[in-house]
Order: sequence, then structure tokens, then C-alpha cells
Amino acid sequence: MAKIQNPILRGFCPDPSIIRSGEDYYIATSTFEWLPGVRIHHSRDLVNWEQIPSPLCRKSQIDLTGVPNSGGVWAPCLSYDGEWYYLVYTKVTTKKGRFYNTHNYVIRTRDIYGEWSDPVYLNSVGFDPSLFHDNDGRKYLINMVNGFKGVLVQEYDAECGRLVGEQRKVYEGSGIGCTEGPHMYHIGDYYYIICAEGGTGYDHCVTMARSKSIWGPFETAPENPILSADADNESCENEHSAADDMLQRARGSGVRCCSLQKCGHADIVEGTDGTWYMVYLCSRASADHNSLLGRETAIQKMIWKDGWLQTEKGDGKPVSEWEIENVNEKKIEDEVGKCRGQTHDFGNGLGSVIVNGRRVTTFVDTFDGDDYCSSISNCVDDNCEGSKRLNVVYDSLRNSYEEFCDLIIRKGFLRMRGQESLNSWFNVSLLAVRQMEMNMEAETIMDFTPECEEQLAGIAYVYDSMNFFILGKTLNSCGQQQLIILQSDMGEITDLIEPIVLSDEDAESMIRLIIRNNEAFEVSFAYSICREDGCKDSEESCEVSEDSEGSEATDGCEDVDLNMDDADEVKIQQVATSRILTDEHCRGFTGAQVGMYVHDMALMRKCADFDGFRVRFWE
Repeated sequence: MAKIQNPILRGFCPDPSIIRSGEDYYIATSTFEWLPGVRIHHSRDLVNWEQIPSPLCRKSQIDLTGVPNSGGVWAPCLSYDGEWYYLVYTKVTTKKGRFYNTHNYVIRTRDIYGEWSDPVYLNSVGFDPSLFHDNDGRKYLINMVNGFKGVLVQEYDAECGRLVGEQRKVYEGSGIGCTEGPHMYHIGDYYYIICAEGGTGYDHCVTMARSKSIWGPFETAPENPILSADADNESCENEHSAADDMLQRARGSGVRCCSLQKCGHADIVEGTDGTWYMVYLCSRASADHNSLLGRETAIQKMIWKDGWLQTEKGDGKPVSEWEIENVNEKKIEDEVGKCRGQTHDFGNGLGSVIVNGRRVTTFVDTFDGDDYCSSISNCVDDNCEGSKRLNVVYDSLRNSYEEFCDLIIRKGFLRMRGQESLNSWFNVSLLAVRQMEMNMEAETIMDFTPECEEQLAGIAYVYDSMNFFILGKTLNSCGQQQLIILQSDMGEITDLIEPIVLSDEDAESMIRLIIRNNEAFEVSFAYSICREDGCKDSEESCEVSEDSEGSEATDGCEDVDLNMDDADEVKIQQVATSRILTDEHCRGFTGAQVGMYVHDMALMRKCADFDGFRVRFWE
């Protein structure tokens, strides 16, 4: 037996789609305006998951230039017919008011770790489509109806690469409303539809219907919804985790009772032993309904009863922790090795351990060329012979990092070329990692000499182009280098502090920049100047183990100090709130990210060099 702690994909990883190929499980999740498009995670035990290269990495596959915040790539559906892996996805170009412009495409590959095809256009009817492979080999596109008004089915000819035949509406929805994210399955004598309903907020849920014909009529499950965290579903008798109990006390009696909220948009898979599992999006929202980490992915065991799926306890509730059968600790250790690069090495760089009862996840990148796996042809310097592919956990906004990052020109450094400012929907130079726990510390060491006021580089804490913080270095009107902290709240950009003018000696030195956040949504900023003898590193009691996630820390790590303040730091701001980076405040679908940033609004191709990046998250 091994324990699964939900969410299994932590931080911004919504709208999961799961498949099994032999002993390998894969989950695809949405990325919206962030690139590369669609995250894919791999596991062999459902406990340990590792991100692998994304399928949408070429501009010929997806061009996100100018898409709105929380537009872009929505709700991918990953499927496998025994020969080809297919990925269906929506590109959303507008989502304002009653008009959603949504364009649906499909790509495929024989090697899920390799390159994917260019897209085949399907239609622009609704969003969240899925591709269903029937037992007779025929394939069907399953669409939602525009306006959340039901489910459409149309046959897809994979060899010709086009939809064929009549498009038919086969299901109106359960009556809950906001029917979306449909998936279809042929299990036994029935065709099953699983939908998300209730809207992707606190009323979100999973519903089910069935028919003996793919064309209907479909009957709705008598116990719908089959999964929900909504307060109206009062069955909360499952075993709560400590987080559940704490959250319920904080919210008071009669309010939503589970630590996993917004549960919906599900997909199911049959395990190697015949057990069925459901993955679904969820949110670890605060007591006052603020979701800083965005929507995440959870998994739990399902059972069949009278021809319908239900949760293992029959209560229709999400589960924070549960034990999975037929997986033991030795097997986990073996499978982690397989996931972490015995066959494929993508430089995942993430390590998680349990320290004093809390999960701690650390990511450290030294930008040493030996840590990277394959070359790419696009460089900042036109004379450069090649750069290196960055770690798969990095995201960039709307344009690929290949367009502004380089690892060759200055060995051991990441060079980023400045483009437009962070509030642009076009060409932004930001390389970020999604926030995975409420407590966060991120730092980088930067070498940057601005030449005009339009140039700025530093570290950014971001939700989208309207909501962010930047701790950075720029030039004032007198030609002096200075540190500033910018806050953008719904597009209104303000200075949080009086600029800190640097002395000539400090201006010529590299600078260490730090952003921290805690579970009270308090954001703080700090910096230190790096002299010739280098910057003093934050104190660490041990290296993070690369053993299985959730394992107990060993080798003297039990007493690791999570307060990583440096005696040389200058703390410059401790009153900002990260509530402006939540789903609820931003009215978005993504989640907080933190990373390295540079802009050159004068478009003089000014670059900043970063000597490493480290981020730590803990519960």
C-alpha cells in the first residue's frame, strides 16, 4: 500500500485528461496563454509524476501572440488508439461577454516523447472537445454546444484528417447547467458521457450519462453529480485530512467542508489491475475563497455500481489522502527511477520531501550546460551555433523562450533579451515556474546594466499581464541605477517603495533578488549586493532528496530551517498582498508563477544575465 496525497499535480495544472499505455499513465493539462502549450506528466504508479516535454512547442502548432489573459490553449484531450497518440485542444482568441471565439484542432504522434504533428483544424464550435476511439476503430469528436447547452457528436476520419458525416446533439446536460468538458467511453454495453457542470468555480461538479447507442438517447445518472465539493452535496462523512478539519473550522458549520474545492472537469482511466480512477481539477482555496495556486489536478479511486460510476465511499466527495493498493514502497522507488530519466532525461529538477510533517518542493537551476539535454537552433545571437533546451518546468508568456533566451554566449548564465513590458499581450521576456504551495521563496542572481529608463530586469511574481509584482533594476532620469518594486493590480501599475538608488560600486556588481510569499498572502522582497567574493547563499541544512515525492527526509534533514533569510539581505518591503494574484481577484483560470524577467521598451535588444534560479515551496 502507498499513500496518494491530492493534488497529485500541484499548482496551475487544470482540466486533466488521462490515458494509460501499457504500464504508463499520462495526464495532459491546460496552459492557456503560457508556452509551451499543454503540460504532460508521466507516471507508472499514480503516486509519482514527472513532467515531460510539451506537445505544442512550435509556432506552426500554436501562435498565442495577442491572445487575452486566460485565453489560449484550453482543456486538452489526450487519447491513444494503440498506434497513435492524439491531442485535441482549443485555441481561445476572445472570451468576452456572450462571444467566445474558440478554434479546435488535433495533433498526433507515435512517440509521446517526440515531436508532434502540425495541427489539423476541426471546427470552431464550443470548446473542450475530446476525441473518442470506439471499439470498432471509428473515431468521433465530442463537442460541447456553444452556450454550454449540451453535447455534440461527429465522426472524425483520421486518415483524411477531417470531420465527416452529420454533427448531432446527443445530450442536453443533466440540468445543473454549464455543461462542458465532455468525454465519451464505450464500456460494456453502454456509451458513457462524463461532463463538467456548474461552472468552473465553487459549484463545479462531475456528472454522468449513458446510452446503448453513441447517438443517444442518453439517460442521466440517478445519483448525479458523481463528484462535487459543493455545500449542497452534504455527504461529508469521508475521512477528512487535517487540512479538511482546519478548513471546516475556519469556514464554520454548514459551509463547504472539503479542502479540495471547485472539483470537476474529470476524466477516467482503467488501471492495469482493472481498478478505475478519476482525475479532476480542484483548488486548495483559502477560507475566504482565494485561490493563489490556481486549479490543480487530483485523482481518486472509483467503483461501478448498477452500471454507474461512484466514489469508493459512495459519498460523491473529493478525497485529500487515500491509499492505493498494489503499490508498495519498493515499487515506488523503482518507478521513480524510470520516471526520472533512466530512459528519458528532461532535467525536471524538482525534488519533494516531507520535513517536519510538511511537503517541501525545491527547484534549483544553475544554467550549467551539462544539465540540459538537447539543442535548439534559435539563439539571441545570430552568430551562435546553438543554445540548449531549458528545463521542462519553465513557462513563458505567449512567445516561446527560444525567441529571447540563450545559454551559450555566457557559459553558466541564462541570457534573456528584453522585449515589451509585462502588461503586453505580445512579446514578453519572462521565464517562470508555477507556484506549487502557499509558502514560497524565489531568488536569482542577476548581472544587468540598464542604459535608459525603458529598460528593466529582475524577478517577477505574476498571475497575468494585469496582475503582478516586479522587483527589478532600472535607470532613473538622472542616469542612476536604482531598484524598484512595481505592483500591477487589475492593470493599474504603482510603485510600492521609493526607488533605492545604487552607489556606483553597487551598480557595477551583480545583485541577488528575492521574493517571498506566506500562507497569509503576505509578499515580501529583499536583495543583496554580490561583491567580488560572490553572494552569500541562503542557509540550507541539506540537499533535497530525489527520492519519491512525499518520502520522509533523511541524512540530517529532519530539522531543516524553512526560514531562509540571509544576514546580508536588505528587506525592502513586507506589506504587499498576493491576493491580487488569485483566480478570484483576476477572474482567470491559471495560477501564480514566479520567475526571471527583462524588458526593453526601447527595443534596443538589451539583455540581462541570470546566474542561477532557485525556488522553494512548502506547506
